[in-house]
Amino acid sequence: PPMKFPLRVLLLVVFLANFRVALAFEAFEFLLLPNKEKCFLAEDIEHDVVVLGEYKAGNSPSTQLQIRLLTGENVAWSKEHATSGSFAITTEQRGDVSLCFLDKTKAGMNTPAKAKARKISISMKSGAEAKDYQGIAKKNDLKPMEVEIMKLEDLMAEINQDMKYFRARESTMRNTNESTNTRVLWLSCSSLIVLLALGIFQLFYLKRFFQQKKLL
Repeated sequence: PPMKFPLRVLLLVVFLANFRVALAFEAFEFLLLPNKEKCFLAEDIEHDVVVLGEYKAGNSPSTQLQIRLLTGENVAWSKEHATSGSFAITTEQRGDVSLCFLDKTKAGMNTPAKAKARKISISMKSGAEAKDYQGIAKKNDLKPMEVEIMKLEDLMAEINQDMKYFRARESTMRNTNESTNTRVLWLSCSSLIVLLALGIFQLFYLKRFFQQKKLL
């Protein structure tokens, strides 16, 4: 018998899928001043995930554009004298993926006092959004509805993977908090015992002192 899902669950899956697609395919433009590096954090991406991107830079006779794609602190891809093109990488570990742009002044040229900013446009997509579904459909002779179902299955798998990751992080943080609370409790008990011991010692010391002075 076919599996049945609550309507709210299906709506949530469709919403999340559309939300991820909107994020993945969103292209944006910005202005980059000469010799000023600007970095953008793309997203936290799982390991063994394909990341694709396209870029285009406006003309600038006195500067040359350098682009770096970083996974964590490692440079996964870089391009000197970039004007327009695309890039593709496969992540080796989970972490933040970021893009850095630096418009350097060419050797032997001076940057004008009122240097003009360079217009850069960039778009990125990863995971299921980076798959060539049209090529898969042609190769396997799939119908449009079957392709859409395949997209949803891939997106649901990614969402499920993200949920597992966050549950694991939540469990780790909970264990850390419990361990910290236990240590704080033992520290408080130890401090209390030390204070009681000091109080008793002072009591006996003062009693003996006054007895010796014949004040008691």
